[in-house]
Amino acid sequence: MSRVTALLVLLALLLSAPVAASRITSALPDLTVTPGLLTIEGLDFGLQEGEVFLVVDATAVPLPVIPPWGDSLIVVEFPDPPPAPGTYLLAVDPPEMPFAFFEVSIGAVGPPGPPGPPGETGVLDCQIESAFRTQNPATLQCSAGRIRTGGGCGEAQNQDIVEDSYPVDPNGWECTFGGGGGVTISVVCCSLELAGALP
Repeated sequence: MSRVTALLVLLALLLSAPVAASRITSALPDLTVTPGLLTIEGLDFGLQEGEVFLVVDATAVPLPVIPPWGDSLIVVEFPDPPPAPGTYLLAVDPPEMPFAFFEVSIGAVGPPGPPGPPGETGVLDCQIESAFRTQNPATLQCSAGRIRTGGGCGEAQNQDIVEDSYPVDPNGWECTFGGGGGVTISVVCCSLELAGALP
């Protein structure tokens, strides 16, 4: 197949592809390794391995697939040496599905950027909030502005037995117990206070 023919075939498939088809959402090249890798993410690639092509100088160059082929993730190898910096048309050919196309940019690594501003130091303020509950299951939420980091249940009253203890949304704890007495439930509740920029 000539270069011009290959490109025309790819473009024809692109124009004739139905709306419901495989879709590429990102293509991330990594040229820090040899051979270079291209990680392709998307939707509905299927689980049966297909083919991947990169159109370079009007030629559809096949890119070897690194198993496994995933329904939403494909990793392929670039040729060695990789293509020159630029933007290229990427084509994924899943079995029994139309081609999926994406423009992938390959560029040289730029210089490091300037350091960011110093972050703020924080003070973590935690306290244990407890309450006696007779309702079963027993639930206790942290005070407003605090988040749950842990919790538990103390001994149940009247020889009741704590059967289960677990976190509940948004920032609480819940216990179930056997019997009709009650139980003490505790939640570790924390808040983060910013104390200013680091020196």
